[in-house]
Amino acid sequence: MNNVVSAEAIAIQAGVPVLVMGPPGTGKTALTLGIGKKLDRYTHVFIGSIHEPGDLGFPSPDDGQLGYLTPKFVNKLNEKPSILFFDEFPTCTPMMQNGLLRVVCERWVGDTQLKEFVSIVAAGNPSEYNAGAYELSMPMANRFCHLTWEFNYEEWTIAAVAGWPEPSFPIVPKNWQVGKSASMARIAAFGKHRPAMLLQLPKEEISKSGAWASPRSWEMGATLEAACTAARVGNEIKMMLVAGCVGTGPALEYFAWCKDQDLPDPEIFIRDPLKFTLPERQDIQFAVLASVAAAVMARLTDDRYLNAWKVLERAANQGGLDVAVVAARSLLSIDKEDLPLPLEELKPFERILKKAGV
Repeated sequence: MNNVVSAEAIAIQAGVPVLVMGPPGTGKTALTLGIGKKLDRYTHVFIGSIHEPGDLGFPSPDDGQLGYLTPKFVNKLNEKPSILFFDEFPTCTPMMQNGLLRVVCERWVGDTQLKEFVSIVAAGNPSEYNAGAYELSMPMANRFCHLTWEFNYEEWTIAAVAGWPEPSFPIVPKNWQVGKSASMARIAAFGKHRPAMLLQLPKEEISKSGAWASPRSWEMGATLEAACTAARVGNEIKMMLVAGCVGTGPALEYFAWCKDQDLPDPEIFIRDPLKFTLPERQDIQFAVLASVAAAVMARLTDDRYLNAWKVLERAANQGGLDVAVVAARSLLSIDKEDLPLPLEELKPFERILKKAGV
């Protein structure tokens, strides 16, 4: 159970919408409130089954045009880091789900957009425990990291006598996002190796309400992987969160691929480009070079920028031009005018970049 607590807390801190499903009366709501309290976040509980879509911002005349009113709770959520908690989520009617889709996907409630520091959490009971539950639509399901809450009898019996402890979980450091680009680079390289894993539309009806792989959910997985790495949590929680986004099968294949490759630290080559030797397999070439570009973009200095170009030049000269040009385009996309121009290092890419209109 502690892993689920940590996983939910990390998703909240990383700003990825998370859906916790489990038996009724086992502490899911109390857990979210406890995490919010420990993180010093205001938590607003919204039970969709007792509301109508209009309660999320109903149409109203505004200077002769159709507009939306903002519910009062949104302004309080936007004051400081907070949690918008949708309890009993599967009991929301399909019409209510459509209204909530705008909140979860676009983060708009009425005519006000939720600030980046507002995290979205939902909880509910699986259909076997709830006769009035509705299945989630595929678009809604694909916007959540899905976690399964299991009741732990032993923990409950101890807490019933000794008292309920506050939840214990890792704190994600402020600079955690610098690792997301490297995670995305690994996932992109994995996609080149196993392209079928990037989009897997569920065929069975029961799977449509759960986690399934799409470019969107893989990016959510990359976000959570980066947050886990920064918080120094174990692979079990990292696996739980990525699988909660893309499904167990694709997540297992991804982590197995990462383990098999034993990818080198890109900082080795950024410090000393002469140590770079082009790997034989193209997917590994892509992973290493994309990681170099991502690491430099996450912590940009003139020296690191120039050394990254030296790595790409060596890759191109060793037969990896087609792969290196992808990382080259990433470096060229950096919006910073005073970066040094790597004239010599750009020469191997000149023809192909011109042809691509860069």
